[in-house]
Amino acid sequence: LVGNLKIFFKQLTVIGDTAVLPSCLNEPTENVNFKFWKYGEKTIIKKGQNVTHLNFMGRTDLNPKDFSLTVRKLTRQDSGDFSFLSEVNKKQRPTVTITLQVHEPITKQPDLMINSTWVASNKSCTIFLECSSVSDIGVTYTLAVRNQTQSGSKLQYNFSPEEGETTFTCTVSNTVSGMSASKTVKCSNGMSQQSGQYYVQRCD
Repeated sequence: LVGNLKIFFKQLTVIGDTAVLPSCLNEPTENVNFKFWKYGEKTIIKKGQNVTHLNFMGRTDLNPKDFSLTVRKLTRQDSGDFSFLSEVNKKQRPTVTITLQVHEPITKQPDLMINSTWVASNKSCTIFLECSSVSDIGVTYTLAVRNQTQSGSKLQYNFSPEEGETTFTCTVSNTVSGMSASKTVKCSNGMSQQSGQYYVQRCD
């Protein structure tokens, strides 16, 4: 039955933006009996009525021509499933479900912390990196050094003084934005000794 079919798709946006959620109507709208838009299981607006969902009052508009729903001043809490239910010539259309994902744009560089240790036994350095970001929800981290790249926020790397200055880069990203930070380190045993180990000279 047509009424049991559903149309699904996703829409991405960022906090503060405006989203226009389409009804996916192909028929002339005069033949459409608009029923309602829902957010999750709660009704946002019904035919002939004002917005009933408290979270969307003052932020939504219904287009009377194509029944698309405009949501303004988006917040992260607006993420979820929006559904449009309607009838055409007294027959229910497929339910249109739009999964809206509202993301916070990344506006600050990640913090790249480096702990460096001189290993006297093989005259090399061990670097421990950790990357963090104030935007920690729904983000991914990538760490890169020379020709190596790996996913994740932590990395251990070994290198020798002969390799010279080595640059470490952390990238934090989500589906709508991303930022990077880098630090350059030179392996050396010229720093003061602590706990039987020499710490690497850092060149930030």
